[in-house]
Amino acid sequence: MAEILNFKPDEIRIIEEKTGGKFISKDEYEKYKRWLSEQSNDLNDNEQKQEQDDEGFVPDMKPGEVELNSKELEETDISIEFDSNQGNTNTGDNDENEDNNENNTPKNQNKNDEKPKPSQKFLNDIGAWGQDYVFRDLVKEFDADADTEIIDLNTKGIKGVGADFKVIRRGELVRIVEVKSTTEKFGQTLSISGTQWEVARNYFKLNEGDKYWIYCVFNTGREDAEIFKIKNPIQKWKEGKLLAHPVNFVVK
Repeated sequence: MAEILNFKPDEIRIIEEKTGGKFISKDEYEKYKRWLSEQSNDLNDNEQKQEQDDEGFVPDMKPGEVELNSKELEETDISIEFDSNQGNTNTGDNDENEDNNENNTPKNQNKNDEKPKPSQKFLNDIGAWGQDYVFRDLVKEFDADADTEIIDLNTKGIKGVGADFKVIRRGELVRIVEVKSTTEKFGQTLSISGTQWEVARNYFKLNEGDKYWIYCVFNTGREDAEIFKIKNPIQKWKEGKLLAHPVNFVVK
């Protein structure tokens, strides 16, 4: 390299000391380029493999094709389990890590029946299906009121707030909805993040617990999909109408 650039040995050393670099021969440079190319190919192969491994959820029907089937539960057989893996974010069941939510296949209580852990894309797709289905139900309930707006927090990029939808009437919040979706049948345990439970508790403390709802979507992606609505989950929990499985607590 020194001969090609016509540098004297001392000049090369001075430049190396100033730049912190080192001159290499042409052969070494060609070897380095081949190594970079091999690394790039390996990275692309790994990305393609990851995409193949992360297969998404394939529903039998789209949310808009399924007849709406929903009801409010006064007393519920649904159990809520706190998901320590979600931390303080909502997967959204399509929410980042959220809840989103945050979306939420039931946890197996019998270790012998454990299934392979689904990919995050699979869970996100289930959550997205459930949220689209719930949005239709909200529109059906509130669409007749011209002064009411249904805000999809996920599409607006609002994450980690413990909910997926807000219903606003003449500037006032009338309902905040967290969606939990699963491909399982009614009665399964669903996971909730600490943030979601804390938001519900704060509304309850302000005597506005009736504004916070959990919409549980069962049989996600199928013709028999159904929504079970839980109003004021904290009150139902305190009254023994909702079973919760806390696994963590914080001492401050």
